[in-house]
Amino acid sequence: MFRSRFKSILVDGDSYLLQLVRYIHRNPLRAGLVEKLSKYPWSSHKGYLSESKKWDWLNKEFILTMLSADKSKRRRIHGRFVSMADSTDIVEIFEGHRLPSLLGGEAFMIWVKETFFTCKEHKEVPESMVLAPDLH
Repeated sequence: MFRSRFKSILVDGDSYLLQLVRYIHRNPLRAGLVEKLSKYPWSSHKGYLSESKKWDWLNKEFILTMLSADKSKRRRIHGRFVSMADSTDIVEIFEGHRLPSLLGGEAFMIWVKETFFTCKEHKEVPESMVLAPDLH
């Protein structure tokens, strides 16, 4: 997920990804721009629900397949999923002032830090520890 100019978050697993998709699609509702997602013209949410060829540019099958193996039910399940309230944890994270570098379970975050951060750590660069991903 991207936020601001150069911020990305490494996301663990399908459930976290689905939570992010819902959070992103629900942004216009949280911002008070619309009362119904279908009324917001600048969202890809409509594309996830549509079978129209005009949405062929949108790579939505990966997300829809995560929701159901049954192709005939995917769009309906996606619509219901996005209409559900956001996860409290996800809202707290993204409404906070400092986004984490990693989003996932504790085991995932420890694995990422142990596997990848040690090669970026440098004893002569004290700020490298400040740049270490937070465990959230």
